Amino acid sequence: MPTTPAPRERLHGGLISATWRIHLPDGTTRVRKEGVGLPAGLYAVEARSLAALRVPGAPAVPRVLGVGPDWLELEDFGPQVACDVLPHPADDPWWDGYGRALAHLHGCTYSRCGWWEDTYWGTMRMDNRWNADGAAFYAEQRFRWFLRRPAIQRLVPEAQRRQVDRLAERIGAIVPPQPACLNHGDLWAGNRAVTRDGRPAMIDPCVHAGWASCDLHNSLQYGGFPDRFFGAYRECRWLPADWRDHVRPFFVLHHLGLIDQGFGDAETWVEFREVLARYVG
Repeated sequence: MPTTPAPRERLHGGLISATWRIHLPDGTTRVRKEGVGLPAGLYAVEARSLAALRVPGAPAVPRVLGVGPDWLELEDFGPQVACDVLPHPADDPWWDGYGRALAHLHGCTYSRCGWWEDTYWGTMRMDNRWNADGAAFYAEQRFRWFLRRPAIQRLVPEAQRRQVDRLAERIGAIVPPQPACLNHGDLWAGNRAVTRDGRPAMIDPCVHAGWASCDLHNSLQYGGFPDRFFGAYRECRWLPADWRDHVRPFFVLHHLGLIDQGFGDAETWVEFREVLARYVG
């Protein structure tokens, strides 16, 4: 006898995957991500990345319930607010816990930048070869990696590509020396989450060992984390007074990623030019 498919509801977000909440006969739910024509192994890499982020005391990540070539099933954290809405008021002590949890994650340090495998940011497989020189890792395996991408060569004017190259050359002078640490890799407001019991959480990682400054730029860039979050982070992990200045150059990486994948809107281009003008003239 054929079985009736479990009811599903479409969830918001999902530029790469279609995301659904599956309602099972026993009353439980799970989240299912599905994609067509995605790079082979993308969901398997995501499953391993989530496992790497399951650090006690760090923000929660969903448990992996199953994975296939074109699907991934995860623990359901329940309904989430949209990325342009804060889950708690900006002055709520809840943000203290989130900031401290991310600082705890960044307390997992490494002797080198990179990772044991290349991980995905969207559909882009990032170059995570180990590199003991953090500045060289970001210069060659992030900023200049984008400059070699056909879409960037086609869409970004040559003058701005030269600016990106100069920014890569200067990144070690702009950003203070720091150890490599465990990075979520894409913790912007859209990947912020809350568990069913109210704990800070995160989804959709691009895991690697890298600078905390790079991880923090995602949390700052689109306003999804208030000042209280960063204040609590700084109580637990050192940041200089001008930390906002030395994380902003990494905004360029996010801009290049959006442009490369076809999501570069007018706001992206404006901020891209502004950040380049500020740091390399």
